[in-house]
Amino acid sequence: MLNPLIKIGVVTKSYGNFGKLKIKVWFENIDIIKNLKYVYLKSMKFNVESSRIQKNNIIFKLKEINNSNEIPPLIGETVKINRSQISNSENFYNSDLINFKVKTQNEKILGRISEIIKTGANDVYVIIPEINSNNSIKIKKTKKLKEILIPVIDEVMQSINFKDKIITVKLLKGLIDDEV
Repeated sequence: MLNPLIKIGVVTKSYGNFGKLKIKVWFENIDIIKNLKYVYLKSMKFNVESSRIQKNNIIFKLKEINNSNEIPPLIGETVKINRSQISNSENFYNSDLINFKVKTQNEKILGRISEIIKTGANDVYVIIPEINSNNSIKIKKTKKLKEILIPVIDEVMQSINFKDKIITVKLLKGLIDDEV
């Protein structure tokens, strides 16, 4: 079962002097979220007074926040919405996959999804490697690997397990050159 709350982005800064928030949006269809009635920040519900799209960001004016001095404690906080505000179905969204564990079909742990990049042709999962796991993929120590980029294409994607929050992939030759 999918979580009733969907992560749509993160507060990046205040916008103007009247308590508006600038949100970096992770959600794939920004037009759907511009007409929200409320959002959740720090497990608290805030009513949306107004919103507007600015590139891959959305500017929210929340009724409960009246000046920019109230925003610094919210910077870096994840913005969540109730799934029912945008969909009555059991569809999943890219933002549902953030923090899912990614493993190979051979049960080797790659890491966790930190971001999903939209390229036009296909999405790309940005994975932060799990180095300390006994079952993690072996990478030559000569290279510091900060991220693994996995294309979301049929040849790579094997399965998504929502219950255990695990995505299984098939590594194609060249995706991770340093694998031993």
